[in-house]
Amino acid sequence: ASGGVFSSNDSGDSWTLMNTDKFPSTACASLCIDHTNDNIIYLSTGDPNYYGADFGIYKTANAGISWAPSNTGIGNRMALEMIMDPVDHNIVVAATNDGIWRTVDGGVSWVNVKSGGAFRDMKRRPNSNTLYAVTASQFWISNDFGISWSQVTSGLAIPSGTNGLRLGVSAADNNVVYIL
Repeated sequence: ASGGVFSSNDSGDSWTLMNTDKFPSTACASLCIDHTNDNIIYLSTGDPNYYGADFGIYKTANAGISWAPSNTGIGNRMALEMIMDPVDHNIVVAATNDGIWRTVDGGVSWVNVKSGGAFRDMKRRPNSNTLYAVTASQFWISNDFGISWSQVTSGLAIPSGTNGLRLGVSAADNNVVYIL
């Protein structure tokens, strides 16, 4: 959660700081690496351990040599998870400490697609456009890669007083979703 982003080009034998030490804060919540060009990386700042936002999302197009804010619309929200569309790398969905946000232009601007909710996790159902997201006590689903969201209440027994849920999906059986 602190210290910045490091990269390794030798299977983890050595690590290099990716110029995030120049940020106002080095708390890092999540990364999303472009599947068409691994020099393009989205970084959400903030501390996921203490659930504190920092300076929003930054983006690099040169493997971390330089970073620029990529937070128009989304502001300084902390994305606990960012998922890139497997077909269109300009579409990224971010589950944040204040709703779910989506960009269709590679992070130039973000639009709120699910207002409110302090989201803790988000996963993609393998080989589909279905996304799952959870808050501390709610389970949400999108069948159109984050354009619209519906809360799932049927068939769940979430105990009261939970401190946050986490998700797991199975590649072996994509009809299985685990909520912890």
